[in-house]
Amino acid sequence: MYDQEETQLLDLLAERVGIAAEYYDIQGSRHIASAETKRGILAAMGFSTDSREALARELTLLDEAPWKSPCDPVMVIQQGEAEAHWRFRLSCEGTDEQKLRIAWDLHDETGAVIHRGEAGPGLVPQDVKYVAGGRHVQFAIPVPRSLVPGYYDVAASAKGARASAEGSLRLIVAPPHCYVPDAFRRGG
Repeated sequence: MYDQEETQLLDLLAERVGIAAEYYDIQGSRHIASAETKRGILAAMGFSTDSREALARELTLLDEAPWKSPCDPVMVIQQGEAEAHWRFRLSCEGTDEQKLRIAWDLHDETGAVIHRGEAGPGLVPQDVKYVAGGRHVQFAIPVPRSLVPGYYDVAASAKGARASAEGSLRLIVAPPHCYVPDAFRRGG
């Protein structure tokens, strides 16, 4: 999948993990990150960068990583956000997803279950990807719209046919805007 030159793969991997290719300092001088700097930072982050093949392998691992976990670790939404969905992924062969049920509990900050839901059977995958020779499917589950700002935990499990998985997710609901003191609202 990654057939670019080694320097292009190095630049792509650095960009994917958040290493800035360039920046401007306080005096306005532009600084460009060298290949040596990118390799050093990537190595410090645990990536293998010693060859074109190693870079391609690291990029493939980054692509596949989300598919190996049922849920993303964290999801941040804004309160009242329309059509927010969390994702659930699992290995699923053939048409097993037609028999699949995904059950979930939503816990508030005290640990109390405030929402409980189930989706399926007859779910339609949002996305399908082949990872390490296996078929993985991803489903989008709607987030309840009535949530107030705070931290929530989603515990989910999928069962059906030959497929099953369990996952969890930290859901953060942010307010629509930061607190504004009355004096500022009055133009102070």
